[in-house]
Amino acid sequence: MTCGIIRLYKDIKGGNKMAMNGTERNRRYLMRKKGLLPPVGKAKTGSERQRKYLLKKKFGLSIEEWDELFKKQDGRCGICRSILKYPCTDHNHSTGKVRGLLCGSCNKGLGFFKDSPEIMENAIEYLSK
Repeated sequence: MTCGIIRLYKDIKGGNKMAMNGTERNRRYLMRKKGLLPPVGKAKTGSERQRKYLLKKKFGLSIEEWDELFKKQDGRCGICRSILKYPCTDHNHSTGKVRGLLCGSCNKGLGFFKDSPEIMENAIEYLSK
């Protein structure tokens, strides 16, 4: 029992300290449990509610749209065509528009090339030597 004593805790976003009494903390816990607030931390595997929330928040996609994209690519990476075990949703960082689904290696590769076609062309030219 907290008796309304204000306690400091790390805020969910950004790690800022914020004062909150026990009643407010309990209210947030119950709202989060009912799905009225976003989940804390990483999504747990198999949780449709968290998956739905994260897809909509990060990419503006519904679960149905994402599943359709997966089917359109036959469950394969958009670059190397390997079977997607843990698909990454690739998007344009400037516009936010989803480009497709990639395997982790191809997604990281695009990130290392800073999503720049010019740098990738230079890499292709280098590999052709």
